[in-house]
Amino acid sequence: MPGIPWTTEEQGKWFDDRKGSFALAQKASKVEEYLTEAQSEFFERWPEVEAMFGVGAVVSSLNEEQMERYTQALKRRKSVRMLSFAQ
Repeated sequence: MPGIPWTTEEQGKWFDDRKGSFALAQKASKVEEYLTEAQSEFFERWPEVEAMFGVGAVVSSLNEEQMERYTQALKRRKSVRMLSFAQ
């Protein structure tokens, strides 16, 4: 039984739209480069700060506790590659 997706419907479509180009990156042995660029595009479109604190949230408005939570979330994100492409 599939789990609950971590993405929104729009984000899921974004991933689906890129599966073909991911396959090409695999064939060209350029997966790392592809994932780096895709991750950058994803978080530019859906900033982590907004996912955590709401639409319109900006880093400069976070209090000390929020900033710590945000920093930890970014560390986790950087340590986990976007595996949805490989599924």
